[in-house]
Amino acid sequence: MTVQSLKAFLELSYGRFNRPEFIDPDPLLVVREFSDTSDREIAGLLASCLAVGRAPQIVLAARDCLGRM
Repeated sequence: MTVQSLKAFLELSYGRFNRPEFIDPDPLLVVREFSDTSDREIAGLLASCLAVGRAPQIVLAARDCLGRM
């Protein structure tokens, strides 16, 4: 596979799968709930720290922690 064909494949895949309906139940769902970049960074860090176990449980734990903050 050449670099150009790999790039084309990755761009096609990104265009096909980078859609909000594919993110649930990934913990990144929590990150998208914030519009401010700084808030997204904090939410991403917190969600990644809690990322042990099933994705829906991580989302609930992240939302709970962020709600307390």
